[in-house]
Amino acid sequence: MREEAAKLKETTNKMTSGFIIAGFILLVSFCLASIATIVYVAYSSVEGFAALNVGIAILGVFICTTLYFNCMRDSRVKTDYSTRPFIIMIFVVACSFIAVNFFWCMQGMPQFEYEMVIIGTLKNIFEIITSYFFWRYVRSILRVKNKMARYFDLFAKVLFWPSLLYAFLNMFVPTIFFIDSDGLYRLVDFFDFSDFYTIYISVISIICLIKSKTNARQKAAILAFIIIPALNYAISLGKTLVAFQSATTLIAIIVMYCFLFSEQSTKLEVRVNELDMATDIQKAMLPNNFPYFTRRNEFDIYASMDPAREVGGDFFDFYLLDDDHLCMVVGDVAGKGVPAALFMVSSKTNIARFAKNNMTPAKILTSANKEICSHNEQMLFVSVWLGILEISTGRLVCANAGHEYPAIMMPGEEFEVYKDTHGTVIGAMEDSEYMNYEIELKKDSKIFIYTDGVVEATNKKKELFGQQKMTSALNNSLNANPKEVLENVREAVDIFADGEEQSDDITMLCLEYYGASIDDKDLDVTLEADVSMLHEVQSLIKRRVENVECSEPTLMELEIVIEEIFVNIASYAYAPYKGDVTVRTELINDNKYIKIQFIDSGREYNPLVSEDPDITASVEDRAIGGLGIFMTKKLVDDISYEYKNMQNILTIVKKLS
Repeated sequence: MREEAAKLKETTNKMTSGFIIAGFILLVSFCLASIATIVYVAYSSVEGFAALNVGIAILGVFICTTLYFNCMRDSRVKTDYSTRPFIIMIFVVACSFIAVNFFWCMQGMPQFEYEMVIIGTLKNIFEIITSYFFWRYVRSILRVKNKMARYFDLFAKVLFWPSLLYAFLNMFVPTIFFIDSDGLYRLVDFFDFSDFYTIYISVISIICLIKSKTNARQKAAILAFIIIPALNYAISLGKTLVAFQSATTLIAIIVMYCFLFSEQSTKLEVRVNELDMATDIQKAMLPNNFPYFTRRNEFDIYASMDPAREVGGDFFDFYLLDDDHLCMVVGDVAGKGVPAALFMVSSKTNIARFAKNNMTPAKILTSANKEICSHNEQMLFVSVWLGILEISTGRLVCANAGHEYPAIMMPGEEFEVYKDTHGTVIGAMEDSEYMNYEIELKKDSKIFIYTDGVVEATNKKKELFGQQKMTSALNNSLNANPKEVLENVREAVDIFADGEEQSDDITMLCLEYYGASIDDKDLDVTLEADVSMLHEVQSLIKRRVENVECSEPTLMELEIVIEEIFVNIASYAYAPYKGDVTVRTELINDNKYIKIQFIDSGREYNPLVSEDPDITASVEDRAIGGLGIFMTKKLVDDISYEYKNMQNILTIVKKLS
């Protein structure tokens, strides 16, 4: 239903734009016709007074066209129902002027009697139409909706058609004017009846004006349209010539224009100030110092929010809940301006407060929703995606409150939209509950979160950017870091939009998971030099290499070397007593090599001074011992020994890939 309503509204606005443009084209043609009239008057025998009326009419056409063009450029004309009657009034008055123009060019030419009657009749019809749309304008501006105003409106519609008919009958029977035998314009004795509709509209407009609480500027604009023509009518006793009647109406419209657009300019200035304030609120609440976690090498995160001209309530946030848990939030408030910005602040603050209470994402959203619904007088709502990453394992627990689907990239694969389970948006229903789901991020995985400003970006053909184009842009950034991913997606959106104005905030967040970071202190262990502790040392080495490229054969060779060295230290370094051994590990040369040191305080012993066994000799002829250290030398890339500070230090270096 919402989509159908939106399409209907868009179609209506397109039709309105089409009519407005068509009206302007017609007015331009009136201007061209007026220029032709100027040439005609200059080279004909049109009398001076008639020429004056023609001049007034031509000037009126050009002024109306200018006012119409200025109104047309204002985008509010397409959507603001108080402005539409005003622009129609300008158009009708322009039509009246062009009729007056041709009417006076034919003055004193009896052969054009019938044409003059038709044109004069049209001019009177245009005056009635102008009065009707003036009433429409008054109602929309004053917003008077009481019973009296409804009756006034009903009679205005009922009297409109008889008034038109009365004016139209003049083509057959002189009800308002006639053309005498000399081709001159003459009013009939009872012509005053033709002004009844205009007088009725003026009276009910003044009554509504008195009852209305609208501001002084709007009242002055309405009074100008009533008083200026009325003064002209009173001074001339109702017999002012045709061009002057239209001219006074035009003067009133110009005054209305000045008041109307002065008022709208003031409102626009206030609106711009509000939007600037909302933008400042929005940006001040978002993390903006990148790189943000300079001391964490397990992940990289980057986010951006590009506000639209009319600020919405998009936001993102991320923070460490403890040393091993990162919380990420992306939200989109349904609304614009300061109310949406303030609602964004409230939503973001509540979510952060509950997130720090050791809750799951689903519980965080449920609690935040109840809190927000309890004081949501504005009836706003916000869609939210929230995820908590366990940094040491890559386990990402998430919940979605009516937000866009995330996009996930696993190592060696492309980005794919992950269609998670959606709950209702926050702020809609107080008893809403949400569900957790889990994603296991592996080393070099990426996750991309965004608001609908990305997928709903439009081009000049009103086509949507969509998920497919977004995914294509992401897959052109497989090897990019999070900041570059966001820049590439934004570039793709801009290329697609092709200059079309951004209608909604565009917010994006990308996280790349590098795997659990291992602190050197955690992997420098000191333990008892006992064979039973061998598994601890081997586990230590596995932890050190689990996040770097290390083949299975290489890991097996490392285990053989570690077993040989550690068992020898455990068996001989302190015998028959007990002692400790320290094992230190370090990744070197861009993580391509591992360096391992075995340090003990037992008796001094350099295993490298022993001669290598003759492996070509038979088992009976081969000397006992030395085979283990020989095998160790063959399996590592470098091995060294030193005795320092009363300690044996054996160092090996092994290439991992």
